[in-house]
Amino acid sequence: DESKKNSYWFYLIFLMKRMNLLSKIRKKWVRISCRNGLEDPKPKIV
Repeated sequence: DESKKNSYWFYLIFLMKRMNLLSKIRKKWVRISCRNGLEDPKPKIV
């Protein structure tokens, strides 16, 4: 039972870290895409 509990917690922590990494990457992508969207129209206007 103890080993099962430990592996379960390890798995949970692993998942949390994965989710954090994914959300960070997603935020970066959103920031990059937003920046591109904002910067693209400027050269066309000028």
